[in-house]
Amino acid sequence: MRLSMPITHLLYTGKESEEALIRAARRGERSAFDRLRAMYDENVRAFVLMQAGQAGSEDIVQDAWLAAWKGINRFDGRARFKTWLFSIAMHKCQDYLRTQRRQARLNDASELSEESSAIEPAYHAIDVRISLRAAVQKLPEEQREVICMYYYHELTLGEIARLLERNLSTVKYQFYKAHQRVEQELDTDALAVTGRQSHV
Repeated sequence: MRLSMPITHLLYTGKESEEALIRAARRGERSAFDRLRAMYDENVRAFVLMQAGQAGSEDIVQDAWLAAWKGINRFDGRARFKTWLFSIAMHKCQDYLRTQRRQARLNDASELSEESSAIEPAYHAIDVRISLRAAVQKLPEEQREVICMYYYHELTLGEIARLLERNLSTVKYQFYKAHQRVEQELDTDALAVTGRQSHV
């Protein structure tokens, strides 16, 4: 009997296991890789958005998935597939941020001669979620990576240490310092708002 649909369609339309899809992708089956992408694209996008911001996130995500497809044969299964994907996305974010920092320095140099004026911000009530996100964005890069991977992507500190190739004690220290910094930032925001309210 002749099949009326491709074999790959039959293989990947059930509750296929991640391991089976990875094996098929390593054999060069693009449909299997596309299924993996569908499973993890939302996670990768959220990770990139938190690491690099909105501006370049789409290009970074596309670059990360392209690199994952080209490098799927190098995935050896010693780490979780999700962890491996985040390591690729993280490096793409770092490349992007380095480029942005170089451009920012050029922009700063060109603007030194221009007059700058301070704009008095309008009073707004604190939105805790926005304040928290802003506080995380202000963290040093190595602390922000740890916080994002732990809370937004539910990796353990041990997995984060392996992913970032850092000593576990170093990751724990960065995790602790990040919490301190975020709490201080939120306290500062709260005091600023209280001060503005007292002058209304």
